[in-house]
Amino acid sequence: ASGGIPIPAAKPFPARASAGGDPSWASFYATERDWKWIVIHHSDDDSGCCAKYDKVHRDKGWDCCGYDFVIGNGTQTADGQIEVGRRWVLQSTGAHAKTPDNRFNEYGVGIVLVGEFEHGGGPTARQYDALVRLTKWLMARYHISADRVLRHGDCKATACPGKNFPWARFIADIS
Repeated sequence: ASGGIPIPAAKPFPARASAGGDPSWASFYATERDWKWIVIHHSDDDSGCCAKYDKVHRDKGWDCCGYDFVIGNGTQTADGQIEVGRRWVLQSTGAHAKTPDNRFNEYGVGIVLVGEFEHGGGPTARQYDALVRLTKWLMARYHISADRVLRHGDCKATACPGKNFPWARFIADIS
């Protein structure tokens, strides 16, 4: 189980582009959505994991963790560990980038890196490498161009993923 959720038996792998990603990243359990964006976040705290954000978001009245993927920083999960959230498994609408038309939740994959990158440091080297691998896989699988990989702050007024996230380097590395 990923993120503490039960996972049903796997379905045959859908015919989509492959970029050599971890097999756990593919949703075998639901019809895949037509994803159009990838939205990058920081958790704005120093310690966390998918289960923690699931609880925090449920306490806010949401049905589960708002993100599709959580990348650990070595506190509550391994440094660079990619946790697959329930929203991704079920291919359900996200709760990570609310806008009036909700397009970034409807058609955007939400990836959060555990850490506070506005006032603290940036992501760890392992987190960053995991993010690049996951993002490139999502881009290849869903035909998402680099100009549709966004910071949370590109979707709404927020500093997320923080001024210490190496955005220019990241865009160069995924392009």
